[in-house]
Amino acid sequence: MKDLIRQSPISFEAKPTKTSIINGWEVVLTYDGENQKSGPCIIDLSHIPKYDLQDKNLSKIKISGIEIPDKAGESTLQDNMLINRMNNTQASIWCLNGLEPNFSKEVFCTDITDGKAMLALIGKDLQCIFEKITPIDLFSSSNKSPFLIQGQILQVPCQIVVIRQTQDLSSVIFTFTRGFGNSMIEGILDAGKEWGIYPAGMGNFLY
Repeated sequence: MKDLIRQSPISFEAKPTKTSIINGWEVVLTYDGENQKSGPCIIDLSHIPKYDLQDKNLSKIKISGIEIPDKAGESTLQDNMLINRMNNTQASIWCLNGLEPNFSKEVFCTDITDGKAMLALIGKDLQCIFEKITPIDLFSSSNKSPFLIQGQILQVPCQIVVIRQTQDLSSVIFTFTRGFGNSMIEGILDAGKEWGIYPAGMGNFLY
């Protein structure tokens, strides 16, 4: 019997030129012509392992040796692991290298990978694009990256993490219910077309 392949809820019209199977997902590494484009890019990261952790004593838990941030809205990025404090009892865990983590037996997490789509926007002019698709000020100088904001993009509830915010290169990652996948893509590509936004593969994912 053939190995089963998991399908992303995201699809671009661009032609893939290199793909790889990661944890059973067919992941696009590069698209045709993406290296010749200079605008910000949008990357499908839906295959990234994603977990919800709930515990009344989060401060006592470590994930692969990494402490969970103390306050809601704080994020920690270490060893390809992004841990986001959501509230007093809940945190989200994103494994940005695409590999499944080895949790200790004492940690009980819910795997939400298949239920959530994930996108990254990377490059210049991200603030201009996000101003068109969300009422949230993602690039406030009062916030130190990385940080988590829970709110709406194109009226869809999201978990949004600003990884980097500089004049020349910013990066934002966000998750949302997978059923909105292609509608989200259409809205973002339309909002970013004047800044030359284009689809890129996992090979361009820099954080």
